[in-house]
Amino acid sequence: MSETADEIVVVEAIGPSLTLIPAVASIVLGSLALLMVGVMPALLGTLADTGRLSAAGIGQCATLESLAMGLTAGLSGAFLKTRHLRWIAGVAALALALADFASMPASGANVLILRTLAGIPEGLLLWITVGMIARTETPERWAGYYWTSLVAGQLLMALSFVYIIPHFGTEGGFAALGLTALLGIAAATRTPNFYGDLPVQPGETGAPPVRGWWALL
Repeated sequence: MSETADEIVVVEAIGPSLTLIPAVASIVLGSLALLMVGVMPALLGTLADTGRLSAAGIGQCATLESLAMGLTAGLSGAFLKTRHLRWIAGVAALALALADFASMPASGANVLILRTLAGIPEGLLLWITVGMIARTETPERWAGYYWTSLVAGQLLMALSFVYIIPHFGTEGGFAALGLTALLGIAAATRTPNFYGDLPVQPGETGAPPVRGWWALL
């Protein structure tokens, strides 16, 4: 597609052309989805140190949240239509922020429940980002941009925790995550509202075949 003076097309998408700001907004959403992963050892370790989570609960919590996120992203890709993405992203970002805020006073089994629930909006945000990357002409380049953004965000959050955790404890850590998740609402207003459908071979569906489900399991 030719470039114009007022619109520089940086991505040729399947569906509507994707310009810089919507692409960046999609990357921000995916970065927010995995932000917790970078600081999970600090948060869960501190919960265990203060007696609010058992040592075994650290691994259980991390596993449950990751599984919920992965399953949500996978099932969304298989069954959801890539329409009304701004609404989905906005609601998911708000739900993630609420889960983070609700985690502030939690302990024991409540931590496991809340972090499992947090994995659902995280998976939705990740699905939106992966959907954008899959529809570009250079997915490897955009995946590189995404992972760079993600690692930078995790690093900044981890560095902030050097001050937050000693002064405000895990409550401050979860509050910082919740406030950051609210940024996803702003990003949602600039992300593409829909993606074009990916090419499908005859007889192919959005869900994996039986062997695919077995491999995922």
